[in-house]
Amino acid sequence: MSTHHIDYFPLKIARGDQFRNRLDEKALLNRNIDLIRHTVLLAPRRYGKSSLVYKVAEESQSPFVVIDLFLAHDDQAITKRILLGIGDIVSQITPVTTKALKSIQEYFNNFKVS
Repeated sequence: MSTHHIDYFPLKIARGDQFRNRLDEKALLNRNIDLIRHTVLLAPRRYGKSSLVYKVAEESQSPFVVIDLFLAHDDQAITKRILLGIGDIVSQITPVTTKALKSIQEYFNNFKVS
């Protein structure tokens, strides 16, 4: 007999079989993303808002990054996290050949020809 147990109430993000139902909410969020429409999710803690967003983002197979501003305590921390997120998303959408050429160029920039 299998002892495989699925935790339907995870303490963190619900993934895979842990994520259930929410078909209407997923459809609405997908539609808003397609229409480039801002969306605010309101619910008490532990209602699955983050899990819903992660699930929709993962299923879309589009590049995405998560920028967590929860513990950002000042403008500098917020700016740094946003810039790191922008760097991450740019590296996801930049073709591998462009990345390789940039790395090679940075490597040879330090050379002095004489």
